[in-house]
Amino acid sequence: MMNNTTKQCIIHYDSINTKEPLRGLTDVTLKSLKENKEIRQKLGGENYHYQQCAGIPDTLNSNYYLHPECFKKFIYAKTLEKRKYQSNGDAINISKMQRTTRSSQSIDAVEKGGLFPDMCMICKKKKIKVRGKDYYTTRISTRDAEETLKKAALLKKDEEMLLEIQDLDLIAKEFKKHDKCSREYTRLYDSLEEEKNPIYCSGDYEAVVKIIEEQVISQFKCVSMTVLMAVYGIGDNHLQYRYKLKNRLQNTFGNAITFLSPDYHSIQIVISTKCFHEQNLSSFVSDLEPEIILKNATNYLRTSVRNSYKEVEKLSWPPTVEELKEENRKPPMVLLKFLCDLIFGERSRCEVSEKKMRIARSIADDLVYNITNRSIVTLKHCSVALGLHAMTGQKQIIVLLSQLGHCISYDAVREI
Repeated sequence: MMNNTTKQCIIHYDSINTKEPLRGLTDVTLKSLKENKEIRQKLGGENYHYQQCAGIPDTLNSNYYLHPECFKKFIYAKTLEKRKYQSNGDAINISKMQRTTRSSQSIDAVEKGGLFPDMCMICKKKKIKVRGKDYYTTRISTRDAEETLKKAALLKKDEEMLLEIQDLDLIAKEFKKHDKCSREYTRLYDSLEEEKNPIYCSGDYEAVVKIIEEQVISQFKCVSMTVLMAVYGIGDNHLQYRYKLKNRLQNTFGNAITFLSPDYHSIQIVISTKCFHEQNLSSFVSDLEPEIILKNATNYLRTSVRNSYKEVEKLSWPPTVEELKEENRKPPMVLLKFLCDLIFGERSRCEVSEKKMRIARSIADDLVYNITNRSIVTLKHCSVALGLHAMTGQKQIIVLLSQLGHCISYDAVREI
């Protein structure tokens, strides 16, 4: 065996630190050295590195050593070769070859029982930027979405996509896509399906017209678009058909009817234009459908809760019990009264026992904590987390309850 003083790097570069420890030559490193030697011989000139190439042996021997840094510098030949191809105008061919390799590798991995790569399988990117905002991939989660994608690939005659998804369970294999890419990819299929099966032209339009004539125009009642769509035979989730039904009604009745919406997110209602101009809308508010009343009630409660805490000072951290018990941190009375009426069917706070009020306060604290996006920390949410940590010392139960919105996070508990 050779002594440490006689060990030498077979491809040594004078610019490399000689104090670096030497490593023995292996089959893998010898093979890599030979491959890069051939590349350097082809490149020639200053990239040949004659002295290093001459030191590479033909067979493996236990007396051969090298510095890791010398090895990295020598095998840099592969990068130099790639740059040469790019400078000769072969960059497009190389990128095509790389894409084909990545595609074939992903197909092989899926066929062998693996999952699809962590990227959009349509644009081959992990994230995209739309109007300055980053969007990440989501998985296909329904059979309808899976079937639509496969049919769109058939219509487009996208052989590469068909090769990747045909005869595979895309949900089980976790097929990933950007929502924007998926919409654009399946747009052709959706338009063809609409032409073959135009729901908005095959519903009971006469029944809808009858309701408009008898209730809206004659009796000055208001009817929501949800009711009209149900009569027509369209589900409320088909928004594109709602717009088409609305346009069809406008073409039929013209200025005789008006479409109103309390706010952007509320369901539209249809009323008589004559009623709208001649009478106060409050005269037929009682005719509003339950979903509109509920929508208005939730908007009112949400706004009341947010407004109640607009001027509340930020908690010092860690918070004190006195701060958490302050009057302005308690749930607003309108929310408590609503919950008492909803849960116990009683109208005033005086009629509710302390036990029932404790239940109402607990639910109200959860609502406040989550409506304000957890910016208002309540006494309940601190007490539950700290109490469980003191009794059990377990992290998992606090993490679970925090995810459900019932207490503060485990990190916040540790800080307190």
